Amino acid sequence: MVEIAYGRKGFVDLLLKAMVEHARENGVKILPLCTFAGGRFDRTPEYADVLNK
Repeated sequence: MVEIAYGRKGFVDLLLKAMVEHARENGVKILPLCTFAGGRFDRTPEYADVLNK
């Protein structure tokens, strides 16, 4: 979770992108449990390869 003081600066998107890259490199799938991550996966089709449906 990103502290509120750091919100709206793009940090969460950077963390999510790093998580997706890590998942690809290690052959794992992601099951987004928070609504923010789930929404990003819904709106970012290039993340579909690491999404655990």
